Amino acid sequence: MTSIRAILNGEYKLSDFYTFNDIVSQYIPSRYYEQTNTNSGSNNTVYTFTLKQDKNLPKKKSIRVAHYETFYYDNYDNTFKLNISPREDIENTIIELEQSKYNWEKSSEYRISPEIYFYGYVRYNKSKSLYLAIISEGYDTNLQEYYNGVNNQGYYNKLGGILTSNDISIANQLNTLFNTMHNKLKIICFDIKPANCVINLNTSEVRLIDWDGDWCKNYKSILSSRGDISQRANISILSKILMANHFYSDLGSGCSWNIFSDYFLNNLYGEYGMGQQLTERKKALEYLFCKLKDSEYMRMARHYFGFDNNIGCLYIFKKLFKRCRKLTPPTPDHYGGKNKKRSKINKTKKTTKTKNAKKTTKAKKTHNHRNRRYRRHV
Repeated sequence: MTSIRAILNGEYKLSDFYTFNDIVSQYIPSRYYEQTNTNSGSNNTVYTFTLKQDKNLPKKKSIRVAHYETFYYDNYDNTFKLNISPREDIENTIIELEQSKYNWEKSSEYRISPEIYFYGYVRYNKSKSLYLAIISEGYDTNLQEYYNGVNNQGYYNKLGGILTSNDISIANQLNTLFNTMHNKLKIICFDIKPANCVINLNTSEVRLIDWDGDWCKNYKSILSSRGDISQRANISILSKILMANHFYSDLGSGCSWNIFSDYFLNNLYGEYGMGQQLTERKKALEYLFCKLKDSEYMRMARHYFGFDNNIGCLYIFKKLFKRCRKLTPPTPDHYGGKNKKRSKINKTKKTTKTKNAKKTTKAKKTHNHRNRRYRRHV
């Protein structure tokens, strides 16, 4: 595992880094694995390899390679430089890269993520640039695809309005993973969503992915000394509230099926003490959501759940707080600011009221005009 600062200080030569083909040959030998899938996102390409024969090896492995170079080689100075824009700060970029490295390594260590076999920077044969590559255990699919597909355990019970034992098991696993993430890794991940949760179909084992430092940050960079540290236990609940809203939502990142509803309806399973825990912690959760330093919660809520930019933070939080206990979203619309159906009714009432007001005003004018004409002729 190479150090970011060591690379920038010239402690490594180009030949010290593996090529992409090197890591594939070393960690995913072709005699055991064959490539079965390729997915390309906005920032990374993920190659999936499946075990060809019955061996005591992981059934799947995946390689995640960044589209854009992290370092480029400066021929004049014979050193590596960060590939950043003029507006970006070098020190902040280094901190973010180091945070990413910590997140991926520790999440693997605590079994929150799939097991990591390689995390580092690689080059292509004829290139002097370095790209971040991660080799990990592969999983079958993510929870967004799992719950939006027809071949899953919960789909056939949606009309019946119940959660299966498998749904509850998945929610319980996520609950445990979030607690470990906050208590052991001591980080806050704002971009938590079903697409960043992977599952093996045979065992229903769930893990979290996408630990990059831009959205998964250390407590120290967020919590101030003004009492925020006492809120750490509540951050875990807030993460689950956001995840519950992703499952509840029928927008692009959602599943229309909130597997966390049972968790919140049943008093958080007594996890945070006795009594009405969620209601009692509402003010503290509201503070974290709206007033936490460098918080990205509201930005994520607006991005994923359709809230307009002119809608206030308290209104958004109240909506998310209310929805986390519900199983499925109502129709025809539930997200954003106000319900479209209700807005339409209000608009109709307003239009009718305005028309009636105009008629009354017109009638008064006509009546007064007639009176003036009458008085002139008397």
